[in-house]
Parts: sequence; structure tokens; C-alpha cells
Amino acid sequence: MNTIDDAMRALKLDVRERISLEHQPMTSSAAKELATAAGRHLPGQCGVCFYGTTAQINALTTPPKGSLAWATDTNTMYLHTGSAWWAYSNPPARFAADKAGGADLVASGDVICDNELYDSASKYDVVTGRFTPGYATGCMVHLTGSILLATVGVTTLCNAIITKNDVLLYPGVCAISAGYTGGLCVSVSCSDWSDSDSDYYGLYAGATGSFLAVNHAQTRFSGHAIRL
Repeated sequence: MNTIDDAMRALKLDVRERISLEHQPMTSSAAKELATAAGRHLPGQCGVCFYGTTAQINALTTPPKGSLAWATDTNTMYLHTGSAWWAYSNPPARFAADKAGGADLVASGDVICDNELYDSASKYDVVTGRFTPGYATGCMVHLTGSILLATVGVTTLCNAIITKNDVLLYPGVCAISAGYTGGLCVSVSCSDWSDSDSDYYGLYAGATGSFLAVNHAQTRFSGHAIRL
């Protein structure tokens, strides 16, 4: 116990001495008492926070290593490595859209959600129904889709499918009794790693028979991409 007490007292003493010497002029008696350059505020690594456009950030002359800068035109945080600016992070690209117009889907095919509810980074296309994160260095993508169906004919199986580059990626399956005529909603969700800025995702409906994807807010496609 005495050893711990002694260590705590010694630490307090060291802190008091350092506080008393910090920023003391070299001519002060406190600084002169030490043979070393005590009291001198030696230069070291320091950080600068800057807020401005990308052009203004790039125009900064010799920013110190560790400096941070926020680009107002691209909403990007930059960290200076000592030799160059590095894009530290990007805000997640988020979107959501539902099917408010256009022709009903009567067979398997792409579901175009043409009513954009929000699109934080302009990554979703209401014409093609595609979400393109656009991160060349990779990002994690999470997507959800739901399709409101009104079954007709002999439909017994319906799929809401997330596609990647027009290839089926992940299905959500709903089995339907033959002759069922009521409405129902099929949903799907999945996560995927995108490692190309040309990757795009979409919502696809598949069935063993015929059906209608009703123009309704419950037919929705949404998601987000996070750059790690």
C-alpha cells in the first residue's frame, strides 16, 4: 500500500513541477534551475481543422501532419498524412423509392420504383431503378425491397429479389396457394460488399405464374452504402 501511495505522491509532484515549468520564459529562475531546456515549448506535431471547398483545402501550404479538413462541396473529411490529403470518410449514400406510377408488372422482371422518397447522394436512378454506390475503394451495401402483389392465375411462388449488376443476388420467397386472389407483400433484405464504382443494385420480381406488382407505396426499394 505504501508503494502505491508513494507512486501517487511522486506522480502529483511531477505534474505540479511540469505545470510550473510549462511556458516559462528561458530567463525565468524556474527554467534556469534545470540544465535541460525545461520551460521551452518545443515544437511537435499539431493539428489544424479547416472548413472549406476542396480547392481551398488543396491550396493550403504545408499543413502539418494530422491536420483535418472538411470539404464543403463534397461533404468529405480529409486527413493530412504529412505528404498528401487522404479522404478519411464519406457520409453514407442512402435512398428510398416506391412505385407510384407506371404500368403494373404482370410477369417476372425488374421492378422500377419511380417515386424517389430521398436520395442523399444522388445514387439512385428512378428511370432504371438502379442504386449505384459508386465507391471505387469499396463499401458495404445493405438493401431492402418489398413488392405488393395481387395474384392471378396459378401463381404458387413469388420472389422479391435483390440483383447486382443484373445478376440475382438474394431472394425473398413467398409461397401462395393456387387460386389465391388477395393481395400480399413479399419482402427481401441483404448485405453485400461492393468493390467497384460501377456496381449497381436493383429489385426484381419473379414468379412461377402471373401476378401484378401493384402501384402502391408498399412496393418499395431502399438501402444505404457505407464506405469503411
